[in-house]
Amino acid sequence: QNRRCLNGSDAALDTKAIRQKRGRHRAEKIALTEDLRQACAAEVVVGEGASTNVTISIGLAQSHGEMDLGKVMRMADQALYAAKHRGRNRVVRADVLADSVAA
Repeated sequence: QNRRCLNGSDAALDTKAIRQKRGRHRAEKIALTEDLRQACAAEVVVGEGASTNVTISIGLAQSHGEMDLGKVMRMADQALYAAKHRGRNRVVRADVLADSVAA
């Protein structure tokens, strides 16, 4: 199985298992990531007399056919940094990012 070490607070999620088990299509995976982002933003973390909301930025990439895992991870990483650059707490899709760069 392919594995990659992620730095800091980065995390990777392979939705292939979700798609196979539940028949999820691309639009459903996009909605799933947006639901995850909203659920995190709705949570309040309390500690040492203070509270705050947690936000996440998501870079979403999809492999096409037998695409190299490293390439997919780089695409997701670029989308993640675009999400952070655009103000954080958002989902950016790598395919939309590539389309906007090409235009």
